[in-house]
Amino acid sequence: MESTDQQTVFTGFPALDDILDSLRIGDNVVWRVEQIEDYQRFVAPFVQSALAEQREIIYLRFGNHAPLVEPGPGVTIVSIDALGGFETFTAHVWRLIEDHGRGAFYVSDCLSDLLDAWVTDIMVGNFFRVVCPFLYELDTVAYFALYTRSHSQKTLNRIRETTQVLIDVHRTPENEVYLQPLKVWQRFSPTMFLLHHQEGEQFRPITDSSEATRLQVQLERRLAENREHRLLDYWDRLFLRVSEVLSEEGDSFDDDTLLRQVVEILVGRDARMLDLATRFLTLQDALDIRARLIGTGFIGGKAAGMLVARAILLDQDPDYWAPRLEPHDSWYLGSDVFYAFLVHNGWWPRLMRQRTEEGYFREADLLRRVIPNGELPPEVRLELERMLDYYGQYPILVRSSSLLEDGFGNAFAGKYESVFLINQGDPEIRLRALEDAVRSIYASTLSEDALTYRLRRGLEGREEPMALLFQRVNGRYHDRFFMPDAAGVGVSRNAFVWDGDMDPRAGMVRLVMGLGTRAVDRIEGDHAAVIALDQPRKKPYRNETESYRFSQHQVDVLDVSGAGLVSQPLQELVRHLPDSTMQYLAEQ
Repeated sequence: MESTDQQTVFTGFPALDDILDSLRIGDNVVWRVEQIEDYQRFVAPFVQSALAEQREIIYLRFGNHAPLVEPGPGVTIVSIDALGGFETFTAHVWRLIEDHGRGAFYVSDCLSDLLDAWVTDIMVGNFFRVVCPFLYELDTVAYFALYTRSHSQKTLNRIRETTQVLIDVHRTPENEVYLQPLKVWQRFSPTMFLLHHQEGEQFRPITDSSEATRLQVQLERRLAENREHRLLDYWDRLFLRVSEVLSEEGDSFDDDTLLRQVVEILVGRDARMLDLATRFLTLQDALDIRARLIGTGFIGGKAAGMLVARAILLDQDPDYWAPRLEPHDSWYLGSDVFYAFLVHNGWWPRLMRQRTEEGYFREADLLRRVIPNGELPPEVRLELERMLDYYGQYPILVRSSSLLEDGFGNAFAGKYESVFLINQGDPEIRLRALEDAVRSIYASTLSEDALTYRLRRGLEGREEPMALLFQRVNGRYHDRFFMPDAAGVGVSRNAFVWDGDMDPRAGMVRLVMGLGTRAVDRIEGDHAAVIALDQPRKKPYRNETESYRFSQHQVDVLDVSGAGLVSQPLQELVRHLPDSTMQYLAEQ
């Protein structure tokens, strides 16, 4: 048997130590089991052996199953609430490992139970990819478990790539236990990776190929018969259930309960927004969102607010709004992708330093500098390509849509970037520009302005995973310029009433020609048309001189020849516009 000179650690099962050539300091051991009892039967001897060697045991307690480790001398039980979110949970474990330092041994509850809190197993994989190398670096040994068919193959592959030891445990209908090592780093024997039948305290390798064939076919067939044991995570299963219900193929189920479950994993945790979303969105709406969601996770405040507002209009007056609202074709980049991006590039330690009081601004500046050069996960790039195929060469607006942004009580106006893309050139050029836009907005989450705003509002400890909203820019081509005829922004209270008979509660619209950027951002020397919604024809000017002075003279457009977002003097731009358009937009 090949082995290394690293310090050995015993599993508590001498026969298992023979199979694995024991464990090594630094090993993370992942057990794939069908039931928690098959993990616990290997945890208990490991803990006893470690305590006998005077090792400290840290037990990470977060699962829904019964406790795996009993309290006692040498055992520290740390309860962690996974519902606090991926970052909060992972940061807690990270700090714990830092505090206990080198040499501590760890036992974790079943990682699959994290799906109840995080929904998507991409985050389970990201958690493991964060903590496993850190544990290895600090000379620990750690036990983890996964339920055999609760995760996607992609996540299983990532965990397998990261861990040092991976072992499958099978149980037959006759209650016989078999185990099969799938990965044992830097060790090998002729029978190490065979199925092994547990016979008392011994493990007999199945050396007869015919016996192994019959056994493995039996095990796979039994799992395949159970629909709940497909290689899908909770996220995929939930949307599969939505499809079945909508196609009337699903079994009896409370649609309201199903809608609530889906809305909770798409919209976020804000109680008031969840209430609105469950009242006005439908299961078909949720399925439509999923069809255009890249990655997994929440769609963020801006996207959720837009969808719910649209649904409210269609619900309250469908005859009026249905023919007036364009079909909705936005796409979304899920909030999980933000963390996946940081983990993929190995920046989690930097994020942990940034989350401290000393590193809040300093580490943010360092992260902000490297993020524009980061690599998006390959599966995300493929989905972005699919979106670009959908939009063709129409310009795209990439917008921030975080959980905190645009939530109730948090404006975050102007704190995060939005990027206009002219979306021109061959597919690879357009994809690079899109990736640059995504990274630019990710970097803006760590801008000094955004961090200061969070600090002032007591939000510095809250998770801020950034979702993104992709929208087709509304407008038309005029030679090399692309622009809408008009755009604007509305507010529900008019703070600019200029006449005593106006009602501030009626609201106000700031309307501009071209892109709506000039309606959102106040620009010195240029002015939007201000319209009181209760008296839209009443102008806030005393005479024609004021009307000209306080009107719009520059127009924001997209120059698709390469310049992108530019401001054009209106008097020059009119040469590119048909007279039929100008008669509705301006008076001479």
